[in-house]
Amino acid sequence: INKIGAKYYGYQFNYFSHILTFFLLWFFIPDFGQTVLWLSGSCNYLWMSIIYCSLILFFFTNNEKKSKPSLILMASFISFVAGATNENSGPAALIIWFLFFCYFSFRSRKVRLWQLVALIAGFIGSLSVLEAPGTKIRSNVIITLPKFIANLRQVTSIYFNNYNELLIGILSLLILLLILKILTMKDFVFVSSFFIGSIAAAYSLALAPETPLRAFFGSVIFLIIPFVYLVTIFINSFVKLKLTKFCVLGIIYLVVSVTFLNSYRTAYRDNSITFAQITNNLKKIEKERSNPLIILKVPRSDYNYNAHFQTANLQEDPNHWFNSWMARYYKVKAIKGQFD
Repeated sequence: INKIGAKYYGYQFNYFSHILTFFLLWFFIPDFGQTVLWLSGSCNYLWMSIIYCSLILFFFTNNEKKSKPSLILMASFISFVAGATNENSGPAALIIWFLFFCYFSFRSRKVRLWQLVALIAGFIGSLSVLEAPGTKIRSNVIITLPKFIANLRQVTSIYFNNYNELLIGILSLLILLLILKILTMKDFVFVSSFFIGSIAAAYSLALAPETPLRAFFGSVIFLIIPFVYLVTIFINSFVKLKLTKFCVLGIIYLVVSVTFLNSYRTAYRDNSITFAQITNNLKKIEKERSNPLIILKVPRSDYNYNAHFQTANLQEDPNHWFNSWMARYYKVKAIKGQFD
């Protein structure tokens, strides 16, 4: 995330931007437990974000290079994979790339072949996701006009209620830097392109049969990137004196760190309880392996920094799909869930 802004801005960002990004990811990533800690969710959201963010970084790194066959092949491969990463975030990353492609092509009066071919490969990758079995099942659900309008309202509510701090921060910094005449057209293109990508990733969910909060992962990433970018420009350009910069950063660190530590303490305590419950369940499975029915306490959490928060788990019915899969995995006859 920081390298994207640093490569575009022209010099290496400082430690402040890295720490700021860490805090922003902690506080704003939607359903942290489901998108980062839950194995299935992290594969679909956390690790996929590395791929489509790497695509944008690849574009900035190689923007001025000529269209050699090796570059065309590499860019096309990365773009295809990025387009196929996620139903809404992958295509949104391609939209961001397309906007930068238009800007740099217009500015240089030159269209680079490798960029054009890679963009096409990326959108082919996005189309390939539509052929996935899960996507086909969801696409068979007919979205009526009332359902579409209801989805739009839900997306708007989630987007502007959950991430209003980031949106207000971006808008405030944008206005301030424009008034101070610090922001250039290049900077404005960077911020607006990522904002458009964020909006595209979010509002494309209006066409989906369901809108889970975790699906906003990519949209939030595309807000954090321009926010950190603008904050870094402000710190580097406006706060000139080292002592003043040290005091400003120190106050920000102190306030955010106290808030983070309080949140992390709760998350650590909650995950420790869950870990103890799962450990006891595994010991019970080993001890009662020969029993025809093993009864296990279901680990539950009401905290969204836990992988077991609102995810699939054991049920009281031994024939439930999760119970059956777990029994087969641990090679026992049957498992029943017990709720406190």
